Amino acid sequence: MLILSLAVGAVGVYLAKDFIEKKVNYYKSQLEKTEEMIALVVPNRNIPQGTIISMRDFSIREIPKK
Repeated sequence: MLILSLAVGAVGVYLAKDFIEKKVNYYKSQLEKTEEMIALVVPNRNIPQGTIISMRDFSIREIPKK
């Protein structure tokens, strides 16, 4: 009976380790995916209508192309 308990415990440890490794690899692969990025010009602040704008009022942000 003791040997059976040890064998079942060992199988449980193996399956748990395998499950955790698969989850870690899945999430790592999700983080490593790189999407194509595009540059987008955006305002730095709210600009009221009629305001004379300059280059300081805008900046460039990188966003994923979808």
